[in-house]
Amino acid sequence: MGVIRQPHPLLDQILFGLLGPYPVAGMGEPWKSKIQDTLAALREKGVGAVLTLTEEDYLGLEYTAAGFLHLHAPIDDYEAPGRKTLELAVDFIDHCLDQGVGVAAHCLEGRGRTGTVLAAWLARKENLDGEAAIRRVRSLRPITALSPAQKQFLLDYLG
Repeated sequence: MGVIRQPHPLLDQILFGLLGPYPVAGMGEPWKSKIQDTLAALREKGVGAVLTLTEEDYLGLEYTAAGFLHLHAPIDDYEAPGRKTLELAVDFIDHCLDQGVGVAAHCLEGRGRTGTVLAAWLARKENLDGEAAIRRVRSLRPITALSPAQKQFLLDYLG
């Protein structure tokens, strides 16, 4: 899985960022008008799977038509995910990585819902409790901005 860590103007606009050493990234929702260029840029970064966390799945067909693995795990904006939704999302990330496929998770801006799911995945990967997972995701993705409900969910869920 070759991951290129150089800046890319289109990906910078949607706040794309890899989680340190992992082939897992967060980002905002890509623009439909630029989806083909975005998908090509994601491939350049080693991404072959997209996890959509917005309420609606506007681009799911484009992802799958382009050969990306895709999961829609909807979470309401500023809200915490349900436990089943979170586990489905984290399992999807692990499943993709087990197949050697890099993953980009996104909500609308790539800050709250994305940060929540990425913190939970990091907790599983690195055996972290809630506070440590929140600190870790913020250190790797400083634009993470969890709502009070999302933060409390992670603290309760992860201990």
